[in-house]
Amino acid sequence: MSTELELRLIGAASPDGEVRLADLAAIAESLHEISMRVGRAYIGTEGPGRTKQAIEELSQLRLRGVAPGSTRLTLARGPADTLDLELPAAAEIDTRFWEVIDGVARDQRPDWASDLIAESAAYFVEALQSAAPTVEVTMNSRRPVQIRTKEIHRETWIRERKVAQTEAVVTGRLEAVDLRSGRFRVVDDVGHRIALDHVPAPTTAAHLINRRIRATGTGVLGQDGQLKEIDRPSIEEQLLPLLDRRCCLRPGIGAIEAGAGLRRWSRVH
Repeated sequence: MSTELELRLIGAASPDGEVRLADLAAIAESLHEISMRVGRAYIGTEGPGRTKQAIEELSQLRLRGVAPGSTRLTLARGPADTLDLELPAAAEIDTRFWEVIDGVARDQRPDWASDLIAESAAYFVEALQSAAPTVEVTMNSRRPVQIRTKEIHRETWIRERKVAQTEAVVTGRLEAVDLRSGRFRVVDDVGHRIALDHVPAPTTAAHLINRRIRATGTGVLGQDGQLKEIDRPSIEEQLLPLLDRRCCLRPGIGAIEAGAGLRRWSRVH
């Protein structure tokens, strides 16, 4: 049978039995990333054996329901249409997955956790902090863990970073906004998530959620030299270049030609 996982959101702002869609999406996505990355790490360390596809099937997460009792999110892990789960691979993946969840609760990164797994765990921390003051997590017969979200830190999971010496600029979709912490997150055009920390006057930029933005500020790099965060960014909406009405005022370019240009731009991009 598949692994059962339950998260109980205690003290959340939403009514009993309800959860904000943004919080649900962030929790689900971060947990799914942890599960998939733990499974892929297992393939890398164990060598030949079960195929990559089989391991990824074991790592899949599914939402089963949302119920009252504070707010309870019930998830299942592993394929829904097979009983072939009583295997060393399944047990080991479950153990490592739970060690990450327990590590979040204890605010301690497991020594074996890769940077990719830790990145997803940090994302999970952010999701929990946005969702509720306390989150209780249960998985199968394991002892439940209670996570007090004010006492956990995403920095626990992120290794030392260095501040860039020059101004950093990122463009992409603003996918997450936390008004309490002033922390936003943007996804750039190739899918990298970049945190926007200490956003000045966050309420004035919050309406740009799910829109394309341009953020400019002090860049923070990871050990790999890639941009991970921008501190105290200025944020502005970024419009598509040919939506600028001035394109239609140039000599020789009429409304029809401008529209054709927009269609060409869309095909290329």
